[in-house]
Amino acid sequence: MPIPHKTLVEALLTERTCGDACWHAREDICRCSCGGKNHGCMRDDDGNQPARTKRVKDSFYQLVAIEAHSDTDCQATTRLPLYESQRNINHKAISSGRYEHHEIYGTQAFATKQLPTMLRIASEAEINRWPEFTQWRGKFTPLCKPLALWVKSDMLDL
Repeated sequence: MPIPHKTLVEALLTERTCGDACWHAREDICRCSCGGKNHGCMRDDDGNQPARTKRVKDSFYQLVAIEAHSDTDCQATTRLPLYESQRNINHKAISSGRYEHHEIYGTQAFATKQLPTMLRIASEAEINRWPEFTQWRGKFTPLCKPLALWVKSDMLDL
């Protein structure tokens, strides 16, 4: 990744630096000692945040979609697009031969490796910290949190 206009050298030359965690910060609010001077200085040239990624076992996943908040629709309606996207991506990965389909023994399926997609409920910390979940702040309950769709990094083109 190319170093943006605000380089590491600029960050080091400012009055107060707080370290790598601040320079690579992804959230919009700075909570450290620099007072925001170095916050997110290692973002890309457009000032955009890097993609949200997570590692599960040996695979890297990237956040591609979250459930939209709706005061009028039930959760089954707001989650349906994520379930359909997950099913479509998994089907494309299996039909293209990029994912080995699991074998079925009786009524139980055994997968040989992690699925290309996974759905996870966002934690309270993620909702409060990540700008992607801004629409959910103050509107979730312990039983009603947003669902996030994660796709394997090497299968994002599906």
